[in-house]
Amino acid sequence: MSPIEEQDSPFDVTSASVNLTDEATRRDRLWTASAFLFAAAFFLLLGSGHIYARDEETLYQMADGIALHGEPLVSPEVWGIVESTSRSKHGLRPTSYGPGQPFLAVPWYWVGRAVGALGGSAYAVYLSRFVVLTFNGFVTAATAALLFRFALVFGYRARVGVALAVCFGMATFALIQARTFFAEPLTALLVLLAFFLMRQATSAPTERQRALLLTGPGFVLASAFWVKIHAALFVPVLALYLTLMALSGNARAWQRWRTLLGRGTWWIGGFVLPTAALLLYDRWLYGNPFTTGYGDNPNLFTTPLKTGLYGLLYSSGKGIIWYAPPLLFALIGFIPFIRRFPRDGGAVCSAAAINVFFYARLQYWHGDGSWGPRYLLIVLPWLLLPALPVLDRLLLPGWGYAKTVARVGAGTVLLIGISVQVLAIAVSFDVPIVTSTSEQARFFTPSQSPIVVSARTTRSRFGAWWKEQHPEVNTFLLAQGFVPAEAERATHFPRWTYGDAIVTLNPKDSAALHIKLTYFDHRPAAMRATVTPVTVTIGTETLAPVDRLPIAAGNEGFILAYDIPSAMLHAASMHLTIHTPTWNPAQTGVSNRDEDLGIFVNNLELWADGVPMVAEEATLFPPVPTTPRNVWFWSNYPQFPHLLDWWPVMLRDARLPSALAVSVSAGMLGCISLLVGAAGVCLRAARRLSRSLPTTSTASG
Repeated sequence: MSPIEEQDSPFDVTSASVNLTDEATRRDRLWTASAFLFAAAFFLLLGSGHIYARDEETLYQMADGIALHGEPLVSPEVWGIVESTSRSKHGLRPTSYGPGQPFLAVPWYWVGRAVGALGGSAYAVYLSRFVVLTFNGFVTAATAALLFRFALVFGYRARVGVALAVCFGMATFALIQARTFFAEPLTALLVLLAFFLMRQATSAPTERQRALLLTGPGFVLASAFWVKIHAALFVPVLALYLTLMALSGNARAWQRWRTLLGRGTWWIGGFVLPTAALLLYDRWLYGNPFTTGYGDNPNLFTTPLKTGLYGLLYSSGKGIIWYAPPLLFALIGFIPFIRRFPRDGGAVCSAAAINVFFYARLQYWHGDGSWGPRYLLIVLPWLLLPALPVLDRLLLPGWGYAKTVARVGAGTVLLIGISVQVLAIAVSFDVPIVTSTSEQARFFTPSQSPIVVSARTTRSRFGAWWKEQHPEVNTFLLAQGFVPAEAERATHFPRWTYGDAIVTLNPKDSAALHIKLTYFDHRPAAMRATVTPVTVTIGTETLAPVDRLPIAAGNEGFILAYDIPSAMLHAASMHLTIHTPTWNPAQTGVSNRDEDLGIFVNNLELWADGVPMVAEEATLFPPVPTTPRNVWFWSNYPQFPHLLDWWPVMLRDARLPSALAVSVSAGMLGCISLLVGAAGVCLRAARRLSRSLPTTSTASG
């Protein structure tokens, strides 16, 4: 080899090494982008489209104030606001919550407002919130993708990162929080991002780059204060991590301390802009830069520590171990993780301890009005990081008795976690809250646990649905178009119709039917026709009454009788429809009832070959209401037993006009398809880069 070749060789190796590093970084970014897009599609698909709690309505109204008036203030007349104790500003009320999430959600607000406008005033309240409720799906997807990226920077294979993201996004209560508009998911994302950026900054090649990059995690963590001031709990966590990273190494003590001082200065410098802006905001809104929307409540920390710790960790109603079973992987992998990554393990331990002990003493430690220990969602991604060694071992190639048993056990834990979350997709998590006898029973009595109550409710609702789909012989089902019965006792009549009321018939074979309909027409006298407004059809055949008996003066009530020969019944249809004109009692001055009604059915009786048929009742829903409070009630209360707390089912139950329902569904499915398509493009690009990179050894815990 010539001297010139000897001189060129090191340069060529270095250049090739840099190129490989750059390509590996590009591949990891594409993998992360793909993970985010797939996760976003998943959370969008499983959304609910409605609000669960006053906290969410408050944040929505703040977004409304920012979008329309440039201020996060709300009208004192709107429903569901969690107000601050501070004074009003030009007639509008400040709330207890930070403006960060409402500000970021403004684009979702405007899209929701546009979709709501398509539906008109009857559906604007429901549809505008329907869109905004997708916000946390994207936020939680970003958190899952960040956990995936953590696995890569820790040296684990991509499949291990996928497993960690799946554990977080599918088998913990993060899935259910992604369907809400609470502020905890965004806070969790920002504090985890601050940790990631700090870890990356301390791994930069030169000290100057490390110092400059540390402004990023400082800025991100301080920005999290705008979302939820509780993010300040992570300041000592990251300060400890920064200290551990700076004081490690073989340099002299004074050099390590100088390094810590320099890095700390740059990190604190990142806090300056968002923190100063927040202090100015608090002074403008609350009159004091050091006052938050939570005020100065002297009774904030009143829960006995033992009660709070047990409640957050193990209680049947709120224990995190029940709502996030994959934490078992983290417990098993904690020792291997902290041995391999002692400084990262120290950060995880300090984050867990600070958050658990802080919220255990909090008056509202349970964060009720949610699924699982709501406040611990912020630290949940950190708690899952020690699961990486366990997931890596489980995904190593090869089989054996011990590995098979371990994989079956891990699969069982994952399946339990997924099943727990599915219960909150089947039934609104508000149902166990409003049906419980007390908070004490809900939190600490296993039979009253939201998990158990949701399981019972799910079984009951699907049982009722199955009965509707497979009716017994010689029954008729009030299928559609009936208002819930007026009587306090569990009877089928009397009740109103909404106009066209459908009855599904299930007589015994070859039976002829006799029908007796007793009704009142309570429209104003001027609106009542001189003849009955009722038309009864079987399939497309219009039935003529065989008897018509007035039972009230002025055409206000009749008994109608119909005969249906067996041949007509089976040739036409098994669906009987009662057609009536509709009217609005409030608009006609009859009463305050503001909805379109048909006739008041006092009774409906059917006989098959002289044998009385038994009335059954389908799950009946009124159209989605027009006010925020009533939409919340309609979406979450047990009086409205939706088959699933899932947006396609809720759209069906809302009884939107067909064109509008199809448009909303097409928009959702189109967005999901675009996300999946974009994820596929990123994944293919990452695979192409992977083929050009040398195979690296995997990290095992």
